[in-house]
Formats: sequence, C-alpha cells, structure tokens
Amino acid sequence: MNKYFIYTAIFLTVFCIQAKSENVDNIVTKGGKTFISSYYDTEVFKSIEIKGTSIDVEILPAESYKIHTKVMDKRNIDWTLADGKLVITQLPQYHMDCKSKMRATHRKCINDEIKIFVPTSFTCQQITSTLTSGDIEIKGIACKEFYAKTESGDIDLERFSAVRGDIFSINGEISIEDSSFDMLKAFLSSGDIKVERSVLNDVDINTISGGIKIKGEVKGIAKIETKTGNIELRTSLKESEYNKIITAKKGEITVNSFALKSYNESKKPDVANELNILSANGNIKLRFAE
Repeated sequence: MNKYFIYTAIFLTVFCIQAKSENVDNIVTKGGKTFISSYYDTEVFKSIEIKGTSIDVEILPAESYKIHTKVMDKRNIDWTLADGKLVITQLPQYHMDCKSKMRATHRKCINDEIKIFVPTSFTCQQITSTLTSGDIEIKGIACKEFYAKTESGDIDLERFSAVRGDIFSINGEISIEDSSFDMLKAFLSSGDIKVERSVLNDVDINTISGGIKIKGEVKGIAKIETKTGNIELRTSLKESEYNKIITAKKGEITVNSFALKSYNESKKPDVANELNILSANGNIKLRFAE
C-alpha cells in the first residue's frame, strides 16, 4: 500500500479521536429504565446549538470542555464541532418522543439527558436550545446571545449573564437568579416566571396564565403583562426614577403597601426608565426603594 495513504489514514484517525474522544461508558438505571452514560472530551468552542424532541439540558462550569450524555440508545444523540460551534442533535429515527413513550410503556416519560461543561475561560458568543420537551438549566455562564425554546419544560438560569436573551415556553416555569440581561424577552403560555436578585434592562415579560415575580434592578423600558395571574415587582430603584403605566383590570394595585385604584402618570421627559405593567385578571404589587 502507498505510504502516503497509510500516513493520511493514521493522521485522520488521530484527528478524529482528538476532536471527538469517548472516555467513559457506563450503564445506569433510572425509573426502571437502562441508560448508557458516556463522557466525551472536546476541543474549544464558542457557540452551542441544541435541538431535540425529549431531552434535558444542563450547561455548567468546570475545569475543561466536556460533554456527558445519558441516553437509552447511544444513537439517540449526535454531536459535531466545527468552526468553534458545538451542535448537538437528538435523532428522531432512534428516539420516541415523550408522548409516544408513555403510550407504548404506560409509564412516566424519562428524557434523555445531556450536560455540557465549559471552563471559566469560556468565551460564549451564542447559546441556542430548541426542544419539544425538556428542561434547560444553565449556571455560572456569560454569553452574548441566548435563545431558549421548549414546548414543555422548565427553564432555570442561575449566575447567568447575556447581552440579549429570548426565552419561550408553552408549559413550564421560568426561573432567573443572580443574573443579568441587557435585553430580555420572555414568554410563557402556562406557568410562573420568577426573577430573583437580578439586573434587567429593557425587558418584555409576558404570560397568558401564571404569575410574575421580579426582584432586583429594573432599568430601561420594562413591559410586564399577564392575562391571568398576579404581578409582583420589587426594584432597587426609587419610585421617582420611573415613568409608570400600571393597570389591573380585575384586581388591586399596591404600591409600597398602599392600595391604589389606578396608577397612571403623565410622562416625565427627564426620566429614562419606564414601567408598563398590566394584569387583566390579578393583583399588582410594587415595591420601590425608599
């Protein structure tokens, strides 16, 4: 055989192992089901894209770049890394969605799981996660752009920061703690949105059925709405630092423990921040800094 082809084959084999090396493969049992647990080391990446039918996702800080998958069939998950972008895909031909599994097994659906570990030096350009069913959890990460969509599942962000965030869920809970966004849009059809100890700029938060609770620093233009549910906002800014349009069509408005029938003011041109809060059927409670 030609030496050139031998050297080429060896080089390609070594390159593939370095780019996608499998370290550990264990068998675990959960909920009466057998899963294959695998760890992979990866090269450096700056963007993450995840697409799946029924999968729980976690992105966590660690000492190095690593992927941990826990699946019923190893063919369920495929991942590639090219041009600094990690793409993870749950393959439908090897995976039944949750509804199909429940019909077939008459048991509670258990999602596949994937964890992505990144070092503190991680320079994140974009995180995109699009799921039919599954939870999304991110801790201790900063990213330029963040997009998350799940039809059924919770979204949990802790010690997370982004220049721009877009969050969409049909059925679940959205929880944001100790985080910051320069711009945030969040929509939830059914469920509660809770923001704790966070800094928000230019926010648009909307639920159809569920409550909204925000505690932290809210600046810029804040639009907060729910059709059915209570809204509670506790901000570190003073009342005089906002223009305010507050409407509770079928409910009460409370400002710093004082009950009001309405709370709409003439716009002050020298005030940069604005609160536009609406509850069609629920109470609104506001607490400003003294």
